[in-house]
Amino acid sequence: MTGKPAGEDAGDPTAPPVQRVRPESVPEAPEVAQPDQPFWAGTEPAPAARGRIKPPKPPRRPLIGLPMLIVLALVSAFFAWVSAEPFWLALGHGDRGTVTVTACEGAGLGARCEGHFRTSTFAVENVALSGTPDADHHQGEQIPARMVSGSSKFAYIGGSSGLHLRWAIGFGLLLVCGAGIAWATGAFRLHGAARVTAVLLSFGAPLAFLGTMLALSW
Repeated sequence: MTGKPAGEDAGDPTAPPVQRVRPESVPEAPEVAQPDQPFWAGTEPAPAARGRIKPPKPPRRPLIGLPMLIVLALVSAFFAWVSAEPFWLALGHGDRGTVTVTACEGAGLGARCEGHFRTSTFAVENVALSGTPDADHHQGEQIPARMVSGSSKFAYIGGSSGLHLRWAIGFGLLLVCGAGIAWATGAFRLHGAARVTAVLLSFGAPLAFLGTMLALSW
């Protein structure tokens, strides 16, 4: 029995010898140029574009903000004053009585009427009529009315729907004044906790006027 030399394949002797290919002889795949880049551009990805950061706005000038702040504060006090009594009357707080028209001046939208208001417990002289067009009344007429208290200067005539409309519009205008104060003082230009505090104070000022007027008109 004859032996085979070492390293010789033990398979079919008729099979062709296996050719070994050296690694350096394998051809490399050609580089494909990117369609969106010129051939001389590198293969490194382009850096991501950075977002533009807006610089903070400068604070509001005192010559602009201070006069507007004073005007808006006065307007807020007015809206709080005219809304307080309708709010209490709409909730049912007040006294019912009769107002006797004593004088009416003007005509049309400029008409103004006054009268004497009386209940079973107190009487008030020279109160202004509110709630209905003054042009519809005449001197000597007696009309059912309501007053918040004996210290009030207005006698309200009519239903509760008009009262709800009065205080709702007044409260809404107070919020508008709060937004105006925040804009005038530059509260919206601040950042973080300072902005939140400034905006709350801007809206809190008209609400403080409203609370004061509600307490005084009770």
